[in-house]
Amino acid sequence: MFDLVVSKLRRPLVPPGSVDRPLLVGRLARGYPRPIVSVVAPPGYGKTTLLSQWAERSGQSFAWVSVDKADNDPKVLLSYVAEALDAVEPIGERVFDALASAASSVPGSVVPRLASALSSMISPVVLVLDDVHVLRNSECRAAVSVLADHVPGGSQLAVAGRARPPRSGRQGTPEWALFGSGGEVDHAMLRAACWRHW
Repeated sequence: MFDLVVSKLRRPLVPPGSVDRPLLVGRLARGYPRPIVSVVAPPGYGKTTLLSQWAERSGQSFAWVSVDKADNDPKVLLSYVAEALDAVEPIGERVFDALASAASSVPGSVVPRLASALSSMISPVVLVLDDVHVLRNSECRAAVSVLADHVPGGSQLAVAGRARPPRSGRQGTPEWALFGSGGEVDHAMLRAACWRHW
């Protein structure tokens, strides 16, 4: 087991003086209108700030995970996702039992249980995975793709990163398809928002 870093589950506050982007926040909230949205831009473009502004103005619950390199272990990553979702609505002990068991298979047990719990959530939620570009582990990326397929109606998955995941085969692989399968805010939109009040 490992110790959860609780701060990774807290939404960062919107920095004072940040550029207001009401139109981009609206586009994210509408989901174009699909359940998966992504924010892709180099560092310094305000990806995290935009997502925080959305959370600040939304009436929905947000389950936030700030991803880092240590999350390239699927059980670590999914433990954070489970904790974030559980804080919005209890997702059941079966998920945590599978995560705690050394013998449990991630694709065969952990992911199906977590995906089932997500799809069964009654409370609308936006699950944010921030800095997903650091995920190089293919099992982690595949797990996120499975979760994306189980986002319930009224909820959304929002992923943010510096670039789309690297290709690992044809463009249709699950981890590549995750970006662009819903709506995307890119660096050009973020840059334009600085002077057009997007």
